[in-house]
Amino acid sequence: MTTMIIRALLLTLVPAASYVPARPAGAPPARANVPPAVSDSEASPRDRARTVRRNALDDLVATATSFLDQLAPAPAAYNASNIKPGQVVRCAAKPQNMSRAKGWTTRKPSVPGFLIGSTGCGYDYNHYRETVMRGENERAVSILTTDILGDLRAEGWPVGVGDLGENLFVDDMAYATFAIGRRFKIGATAVLEVTEPIAPCAYLCTLPYLEQKWRCADFIRTLDKRRGWYAKVVATGQVSVGDSVVAIA
Repeated sequence: MTTMIIRALLLTLVPAASYVPARPAGAPPARANVPPAVSDSEASPRDRARTVRRNALDDLVATATSFLDQLAPAPAAYNASNIKPGQVVRCAAKPQNMSRAKGWTTRKPSVPGFLIGSTGCGYDYNHYRETVMRGENERAVSILTTDILGDLRAEGWPVGVGDLGENLFVDDMAYATFAIGRRFKIGATAVLEVTEPIAPCAYLCTLPYLEQKWRCADFIRTLDKRRGWYAKVVATGQVSVGDSVVAIA
């Protein structure tokens, strides 16, 4: 009821001319009715005052709209038991002797599986984690979902499986299913807890199709909040291609 009242008040404050009716489906976009530009010296005091009032009203509407959005019903609570299980379709690990070898990139080669121990995936070496974070468990495993790779390819980026450095490539589970604090059982016994999103970094520029600086910069921007997730190890276990990924919390 409160929301309806506030919306009604806004409608009385904002001139009808400031609203544009919804465009029917399939109809061409209407041409904007833009007045000719005039210099400050040509604009009358009344016109300038009207512009100030309109700007103030626009700010009021934006503030009120933001407030109304906060009053909107919250989305349905996350319930792990309602999440359809996914599947590991690729495991990847890069040994230390390949980490900074000549011609190295962020791509991690495929392996049939590995033991996920307390500090990460067997055979895998992460230079940043080991040297800067001193083996911190919060970034023990990296996870990416197939829907993100599909989106990037649809956008024209020739991203290959493993190029983003993911340890586990998961199918049949949406990227948005993963979030900080959520736990997933991988295979028979391994349990991972998501700790943070993976930030795109300049090391991605080592990929052959991103050698041009401007192109790499564009890719890093578009990859923001889509590179994958880091997870810590809650319970260890062997993980292989084909294993299930089950949301448990």
